Amino acid sequence: MSDRLASYLAVISYGLVASKLAFLNAPPILIGFALMLSAAVAWVERKQIDAMPSRWGWKPRLGASSGLSFCLLVPLCVLLSTYHIHGSKVKKDPFLRVVVSACLSLSISSVLFFFLTAAGYSPNPKLTTSKQKNGGLRDDEKINFSFYGMASLSMKEMAFLGAILIIFLLALSQILTIIPRSFSLGEAAICCQSICLLLVSFGALFLHQFKIAFTHSQHLASTPEVIVFMEVAMVSCMLMVFILYMTPVLQCAVGFYALLLLVMAVFSLPLLFICLKKDFVLWLVIYIQENSTKTGLFSYWAACLVAAAGLVFINTHKSRQKRSITTATRKQFHLLALAVIVPGLVADVEITCLALTCAVIVFIMVETMRILDVVPFGQSTGQHFLMFADQQDQGPLLLTPLYLLCGCTAPLWLFPLDRGAHISLFGGVLSLGVGDTVAAVVGSKAGSIYWFGVTPHVDTRTESHCDIFRFECLLIAEAYQFDARMI
Repeated sequence: MSDRLASYLAVISYGLVASKLAFLNAPPILIGFALMLSAAVAWVERKQIDAMPSRWGWKPRLGASSGLSFCLLVPLCVLLSTYHIHGSKVKKDPFLRVVVSACLSLSISSVLFFFLTAAGYSPNPKLTTSKQKNGGLRDDEKINFSFYGMASLSMKEMAFLGAILIIFLLALSQILTIIPRSFSLGEAAICCQSICLLLVSFGALFLHQFKIAFTHSQHLASTPEVIVFMEVAMVSCMLMVFILYMTPVLQCAVGFYALLLLVMAVFSLPLLFICLKKDFVLWLVIYIQENSTKTGLFSYWAACLVAAAGLVFINTHKSRQKRSITTATRKQFHLLALAVIVPGLVADVEITCLALTCAVIVFIMVETMRILDVVPFGQSTGQHFLMFADQQDQGPLLLTPLYLLCGCTAPLWLFPLDRGAHISLFGGVLSLGVGDTVAAVVGSKAGSIYWFGVTPHVDTRTESHCDIFRFECLLIAEAYQFDARMI
């Protein structure tokens, strides 16, 4: 897709977000910020940004567009989801105020970061300390932080938000150098924003649990146990990867397994016990065996896992016979994801989200073992993973399977899990499991007419949208039948 077309689509998307915020009675200045940021991103996208990577030593993915048009996608989606779900409660709950502030701060920081680098300023933030008197403010007094027309934040909340922004800027300035040829500029921004928003949620939960901050947050007090488990597991995985990167002596089989046990014993298990008030293994067993639906889903997913392993070994055998892996072969796993996720969303949204989050963690750990060549899984998984790599996987990381999983799981992370199989939860499955698969297969066989002279093809996109529409009709029809049975 050309950069110009991507810019137009991004501006339209951000305009729709702003109109939805207006419909949800969000503060007018918040809507203005969304529109101004979308215009700024479009301007940066139109600038001569091709020289930015080489100028600052960045090594983005080759052959890909910059992707800067969609660098505001994650924070604005979280912002819209927060207002859609909680409405007027945003002004009263300190945690929700920090979430809104974090979304706006990450959006503004992303735009300013790429704006300044396009203008020639150094992207590497230099942290400076300054001793400023706070004018005698007590720790529990409020600072006026109402640029979005809402209630103010406390000193602790401001410090927490500032720490998140520092982590974001440091990560964004270094990720394209540390992990070369694996991300475009927009993908790097989206990954850093997602990690920081996870840290916002986990950090606030941690501070609330130990009564350091957010003590009056009703949202944190009523956080479901499954959300607590997923956040602790994700942060534990990120912590382990970070320690492995910072400590080369641990980048071996013994160091990997020793660090895994250490993180679980010192960080994960104690924190889960404090938050859940029970042993997490016992909690997980009780949770899975809570009803027959969850037990049946796990049995079905076990069968799908066996089918996936069979596909891998069959294609490995083809590869050894020097048969090339086609696009249709790669898209088999998209269809398998469709078969795994759709029944889970229809039957039990919460346990499906838990299973997909655990799958994301497993993929991250397996990819880490592959890079470090940790026995006994590193070399074997590397052989199987590399077989399905395409032109998008140019760097040390193979991100295609992880992108597929995260894309299918993202709607579940943004939408509340207690509202049933809402049609919005199928957004990732529709776009990746149905749309992308059909577009890729049809395009490789019959693609002929191009958008603005570049891929993707017009006829492949048309077929993709038609299949997505047909699948949505089936989902809606099934929903009506389900409602009729309930009556």
